[in-house]
Amino acid sequence: MAAESVGELLRRAAALVPAEHYALAALVAVSVVAYRLVELHVIGDLLRGLRGCRVELTFHPASEIYHCVASKCRSLHRRYIHTAARPWT
Repeated sequence: MAAESVGELLRRAAALVPAEHYALAALVAVSVVAYRLVELHVIGDLLRGLRGCRVELTFHPASEIYHCVASKCRSLHRRYIHTAARPWT
């Protein structure tokens, strides 16, 4: 038996793996990269039944934005949570 190089042994071992396995691994890798890059949250949306998330907003009672905008908007009016004691003040 002649001494074979490590590269030749790796090439022969890789040739024994079916091409379908390489294609599946490439598809999984591309899917993971695309999901992370584009940040598509399809699985999470499907698990929630495409309902989305509840909006929870906080405001300061003296906020001019709240008094000018949110207090007059029916869809936002009940979604604000009053936080008088904020830890960062």
